[in-house]
Amino acid sequence: MHILVLPSEEYVPSYAPMAGIFQRHQIEALRATGRGERIGVLSVRLRHSLPMYLKTIALRLVGKRAGNALDQVGTLTLASCLLKRLTSSHSMVSCEEIAETPVVRIEGLYLTPPSDRCDHLWWCRAGRAGFRFYVSKYGQPDIIHAHNSLPAGFLAQWIEAKYGVPYVLSEHSSYYHQGLIPSALFPAITQVLAKSSAILPVSDALTNSLETRLGTLPHPPIVIGNVIPPFFLQEVAQTNKADRVTLLTVGSLLPIKNQASLLDALAEIDGPNLRIVGDGPLLEELKARAARLGLEDRVTFLGQLDQDGVRSEMLAADALVFPSSFETFGVVLIEAMSCGLPVLAIASGGPEEIVTPKSGFLVNPGDHAGLVSAITEFMSQPDLFDSGAIRAEALARFGPDVFCTQLRETYQRALALNLQKSL
Repeated sequence: MHILVLPSEEYVPSYAPMAGIFQRHQIEALRATGRGERIGVLSVRLRHSLPMYLKTIALRLVGKRAGNALDQVGTLTLASCLLKRLTSSHSMVSCEEIAETPVVRIEGLYLTPPSDRCDHLWWCRAGRAGFRFYVSKYGQPDIIHAHNSLPAGFLAQWIEAKYGVPYVLSEHSSYYHQGLIPSALFPAITQVLAKSSAILPVSDALTNSLETRLGTLPHPPIVIGNVIPPFFLQEVAQTNKADRVTLLTVGSLLPIKNQASLLDALAEIDGPNLRIVGDGPLLEELKARAARLGLEDRVTFLGQLDQDGVRSEMLAADALVFPSSFETFGVVLIEAMSCGLPVLAIASGGPEEIVTPKSGFLVNPGDHAGLVSAITEFMSQPDLFDSGAIRAEALARFGPDVFCTQLRETYQRALALNLQKSL
């Protein structure tokens, strides 16, 4: 079976190695449970727009600068690059191999100023050229696994219509819950879902968000969560814990991740330290909040860490606290559980489908007192949770064997359905 993976974001580029990381973990899981599948990736990038090029060139001709990233490019190079992007899409294609997986990268061009309503059109324009190149180099895939309807699902729908390659569609995005997808696109997204061979939300919570925005889905959804990253499957060695209880939280420093509520709760509890992994626009605001609450000596901001750093922090911590106000799944939770770490999470969608009484506590959204109580209860009963049992449960539910079995069964059903349609 030849599988082409279509992420909606770029696939682990060198300058943003966390982009497309869930897709990489899934590919690595398929390889680790090897059934001999061929797997490739098509990665699309949009960076500059046609109006941006034209404005920069026009201002350059009268001796002015546009004040954008293209100011660093020479005039002749700028004009040549624009011409290539408009007339020769293959000139913007590159290939590489990541962990034995061929990756075709193509850089496209916004033909209009970036807009939520039409960006997918230009993404798909580049993606179509990238797909043709992929086929010329690696052959036509048997099935496509697109991640998120917008925009990868739109490209998968075009490929299915033109080449007859079926596609399954995983949905990960919290944008539906947050209301960040223009309603004008809902009919087209519904068509993308309808033409797919399977709709795969990562949680029941995301299914509810999809149906709230789009209505009843055109196919019964098959919930397939994320998989524990292969790096976290290695045996857990005994680690010396600090004398003082150490709490850990991992996530981008964004409003939806809600680290502020955790700082507020910590201010009411004597004793525990908190280590915060992640970076983002709220960094300085959160540092100021910690200082204002008198937590400077107990809170450490660690910045962005690689998976080795994250795992080391998890092994050294006493519990993971996951305060997000909404999550479609919560990969950090299954990473922590694979390390045998108890988890305290806000019941914000995906976590309810992950955390059990064996592995930790759930707290209702907005329940400040409940969060304080959960942390306090954990501190008063440090032996309440069995680390080995937490890890065993995580591997049984989210390990590569169960995940890949579900995925392969879905692929086979899609191929069988496509064969029936062609008869």
